[in-house]
Amino acid sequence: MSKWNPIAVSLIALLALAAPRPVQAFTVSTAITSGCHEAIALAALDSAGPPWGLPAPPLGEQERRVLADLPLDAPISDPWTLAFLIGIRNPDLHGLGDTDLVELAAVHGDPETQSDHCLRGPMDEGIAGDLMSLLACRATLRDEVVRALGKSEPPNPYEVEQVDVTLVVRGKLRFPLSRFAFRLGRAMHTLQDSYSHTQRIGEGVGAVDNMVDVLHGGYDPAQDGPPHRSAGDRCDGDESHSKVESARQASAELLRAVGDASGGMQGRLQRLDALLDRKLQYVPGCTPENSWCGAALSGCSLTGARGADSGREAWLLALALLALALRRRVRAALLSALFVLWLLLPAQARAETSGRLSLNTGLSGSMSRGAASLDLGLRVRLSQRWAVSLSLEYNPWISLTKPYFSAGAFNIYAGADLMWVDFKGLILRSGLQLGSSTLLQNLVAADMGSTGIFLGLSVLGFTLPLRRGVLLNVDPAWLVFAVPQLRSIPLLYEQYRIGLGLSFAL
Repeated sequence: MSKWNPIAVSLIALLALAAPRPVQAFTVSTAITSGCHEAIALAALDSAGPPWGLPAPPLGEQERRVLADLPLDAPISDPWTLAFLIGIRNPDLHGLGDTDLVELAAVHGDPETQSDHCLRGPMDEGIAGDLMSLLACRATLRDEVVRALGKSEPPNPYEVEQVDVTLVVRGKLRFPLSRFAFRLGRAMHTLQDSYSHTQRIGEGVGAVDNMVDVLHGGYDPAQDGPPHRSAGDRCDGDESHSKVESARQASAELLRAVGDASGGMQGRLQRLDALLDRKLQYVPGCTPENSWCGAALSGCSLTGARGADSGREAWLLALALLALALRRRVRAALLSALFVLWLLLPAQARAETSGRLSLNTGLSGSMSRGAASLDLGLRVRLSQRWAVSLSLEYNPWISLTKPYFSAGAFNIYAGADLMWVDFKGLILRSGLQLGSSTLLQNLVAADMGSTGIFLGLSVLGFTLPLRRGVLLNVDPAWLVFAVPQLRSIPLLYEQYRIGLGLSFAL
């Protein structure tokens, strides 16, 4: 095997670690649709009673699997409440996952969907803009209720529509949900946003916030209304208490208006219109000169409440800090430190390589889709350039949006390593792994015990001798595709890992 100058080896390794990883940027500010909407909705449901008009059936097996794999914590015992809460989240997610940040940014900045959140559209300017945006908000909310009610009287909560839902582990799929409950949840989301995204005067609205012009540029306070701010989407603090309570009361009134069967379909819509007349009426007086009536910065939409959700925010912050720690410069510095460590090792240790047979152990983590792995295996060095291995791996899957660990998969795979450079024990290598992946839990449309394939590729890895017979293995660019189910709806859990391991000569 050729011997390369150690500086050249270091430069190649630094370039490998500095190369961009196919991992989504991770930020705390917009990663999560709040539990605030859900908490207010559940409180309203408890206050007003279920609007279904029929006793709700118990959760079926598939609904239980969906609930277990959703990034929310709520006491749900029936499929209609489940569909209702998915509907509550839907205007913020549109079927996307909580950490699909690029797609979510496009959704929230879409000029065509601002009325879903009771926000100004790009043409809503001045006082007329407040009126136009309130009319659009009202029309959106009413349309959702009309779609929820359907054409039958009383409404039939058993009728379903197919809805895109992204689960923590299973990923994105289309699932049948009660149309009545799902659409009613979407309507309630818009009603609640009319409290977090407006400046209230009594029961009416004095000004409507603007996000689309702030995002896309050209924002003029004199024409475009108060700017939407992330602080306005919080549910904590003394200032937000009255808004949260008002949103809860309005949500309960919506449930009562729609759930009351008196007067049939016409009666339900008349009560809805009377509610919207009161809650979405325009009250003049909020202008840029008086800071839009003080423009309180508290509300209840995206970032969520403290208390029950504070643990989830701390979890997100920890993951965000970890993601930042793995940025290119830090990864390059890590490799530089490893190279310096190698230079400081005694010459005998640096020249020492493992024998033909070694015991391998390893840990890895993935931030693209949350995962960890614990590996144990045997490795045989066939020649200076080639080695083969057989490994057992426990691969739990981890939510990036709540403290949730799933059993994940158990993988068995064989590997082949091609060693490109060996400079006194410092090895630059690439590896390919192929084997089986077995699911360790029940998921939607995937049963525990189903077995498929495991495919891995370590694009560029490094091996450093630590002491006689002990090697440190670093894999900063390890692509893994665990596919424990191939039939029906395939289950693919892709991972972009960073791995560390030790090899012990036998």
